[in-house]
Amino acid sequence: MLMIHGVSGLMMDWVTLEDLKKATKSFDAAEKAIANIYADRTGKDTGTLRSMMTRETWMVGQEAVDQGFADTVLEEEGPKLAASADRKTLLVAGVHHDVSAFHLPDMIPSDKRIHPAKADENKTTNSVEKMEVKAMTLMELKEQSPELVEEIEANAAKAALESAKADLAEEMKGAVDEAVDNAVAAERARMMKIDEIASNINDADLIKEAKYGEEPMTAEQLAFEALKKQQAQGTAFLADMKADTEDSKVNDVNGAPNAGVDEDVPQESLEEVINKVVDTYLKLKGEKKDG
Repeated sequence: MLMIHGVSGLMMDWVTLEDLKKATKSFDAAEKAIANIYADRTGKDTGTLRSMMTRETWMVGQEAVDQGFADTVLEEEGPKLAASADRKTLLVAGVHHDVSAFHLPDMIPSDKRIHPAKADENKTTNSVEKMEVKAMTLMELKEQSPELVEEIEANAAKAALESAKADLAEEMKGAVDEAVDNAVAAERARMMKIDEIASNINDADLIKEAKYGEEPMTAEQLAFEALKKQQAQGTAFLADMKADTEDSKVNDVNGAPNAGVDEDVPQESLEEVINKVVDTYLKLKGEKKDG
């Protein structure tokens, strides 16, 4: 009979949220390592195996062989199995085992004559003894099966690395999302400031270049470029006017001096000049002068 189950642990102290997160990562890494070992031996994918571990899957006889967890079923009769009435103690070949943390399959019969395993009277001493036994067992395991220990450590390191990568990817995603949000907000503010001054800049091409050109401008840069362009246009206008003036030769034209009155020529009186004007007018009209 064979059973696979997920990692479990006993916590007997005050814990914080960070403590629980660390414990969760540790449990997850250990389960990944175990699932990888099962996958190498059985050919099953780790997702299926972890699901079996979560359900605490029991396999008996040929079932364990079919699932890839055993090579063959022994023909000779195995040890007698029986559980106590409360299903917390398992009797195997006369030896009591505390299975209160597991769920025994229904195929194991219950026997009222089996007494539950007695709790240790000195729990502190028992805990120390258990720690020493576990340490000895680990040392013995390293001496007896170094390749298996190396495989477990390698898989645990691989699982821890994958967990660290996942955490880093999550942190990077958060940083990237924040950077994108900040960039979008900055670009929106830049566009709004350009729109605020666009009505004062009579140059649609320059505004378009500032917004969407290869080198986008801020509103301040746009205003500076507009001033530079206006200055260049004014300078060009003045230069064109100067060139046109020079081409027209207007600068070569001088005013004729007033000759004044020639004293040798008899001057007509104002009355004589008026009469001449009137006579000329009447002749043209065909009328006589009267008065």
